[in-house]
Amino acid sequence: MQRNFLNCILLLGLSFSASVFADDWYHVGETTHKVKLNYFELEDSMWKYVRSQTTSVFDNRSAYAYQFKIDGNDMLINAICHFEDPSELVTDFVTRDDDGTCNFQVNYNLETKEFSSLRIN
Repeated sequence: MQRNFLNCILLLGLSFSASVFADDWYHVGETTHKVKLNYFELEDSMWKYVRSQTTSVFDNRSAYAYQFKIDGNDMLINAICHFEDPSELVTDFVTRDDDGTCNFQVNYNLETKEFSSLRIN
């Protein structure tokens, strides 16, 4: 009985490892320089900005993965929720055209640490 329980826990763990978890950040494309970022702080600040710009209702934060591209001091962030294949998140931005809030983009200036240009789906 205990062995079956442990096997079930192991199988559940393996099935979760194939999905994208919260706080996952994926760099897309090339960059001219390495940037050290505190993703937890960046994510918190981004969500504060997003909520200040719209009254739209979003999925729980834990449902989102984040892709980003860096060009000089500009960082373009693409947020996508409920995405199952992380390997696709490193090649190009993934978009959803479902007229919902499961996909949005925002710009972030690495020098001024300010967000701008929220675009939802």
